[in-house]
Amino acid sequence: MSTLDELKEFNFDDAEVFLWTFKVQTPAGEDPKYTGRWVETSNDVDSALKNIASGKIASIEETNEYSLLAENNQHSVLTIPHIETHAGLLIDAVSEQNDDKKIEDVKHLRNAEFYLMKFVSGDTILYAIKKTDRGWRTKRAVNVRSVIFSDHQLDVDNRPHFEISTQVDFFIYGDTIFSLEKSKFESVLRYKQAHREDFATLQADEDFSGIFAEMGPLVDYIGENKIQLRRASAIKQKEHYKDEQFMARLRELGPTYHLDIHFDDDGKIVATAESAPDIITALLDHRLGSGFSEAIYDVQATKAVGD
Repeated sequence: MSTLDELKEFNFDDAEVFLWTFKVQTPAGEDPKYTGRWVETSNDVDSALKNIASGKIASIEETNEYSLLAENNQHSVLTIPHIETHAGLLIDAVSEQNDDKKIEDVKHLRNAEFYLMKFVSGDTILYAIKKTDRGWRTKRAVNVRSVIFSDHQLDVDNRPHFEISTQVDFFIYGDTIFSLEKSKFESVLRYKQAHREDFATLQADEDFSGIFAEMGPLVDYIGENKIQLRRASAIKQKEHYKDEQFMARLRELGPTYHLDIHFDDDGKIVATAESAPDIITALLDHRLGSGFSEAIYDVQATKAVGD
């Protein structure tokens, strides 16, 4: 995977700049369809885009590996191989800069879901992606009048306006995605849809459904909530529910770890709306005890240490 040092070495001084806007469709059961168009930009806009991207890269101090439950702060990014996402579809969409895809009408800018800044320096390409704000929406344009301050007075400006943010949601460089805004990265690349599919697969897994006497309330609790869908995907990846010893210890030690999980006479979980959060915490193995303070904690992610 590309490293942060390699990202920081990108040569913005000599880079060409291309700005693309995208609308997206996600047909049921299919990959997202990214419809992109490019727009001509002035030298001032190009300079502004370079400053935005280079400034955000300069502010990154560390990287952490992306996981379903990992989080980053304002000076760190989450990294993931782009091949694990739909990023390749974006890269393919902006590979050809032809006249058929050039924006000639403002309607092609309105209601764009996100825009992509493409920086080309020699044989090296950097992509910076940002979700659009309300200013790009047709409804916003109709309901708001823009005014400018000129010659010591305010005047109406009827020209179409679009705001370029000083933020970037994620970069694609080499074979790696560097995500600054996890939820927006997941939204643009339709990671929630992948989580939905993971959850459907999990429910159909007989090893998983077999630990329950009643699973319906848990399914209802997870629903379409993106955080809970992430957690369900993580449960599927960890597969603790397939470990008979893990499940036996859960039945035995659950009360000690303050887990409100009920089992029937056959040792199967009886899910309820109230116990659903604790069931998720348990199957993630996120209820841990300190050997020092003897306190019980919930954790966001786990990383085994030692043997």
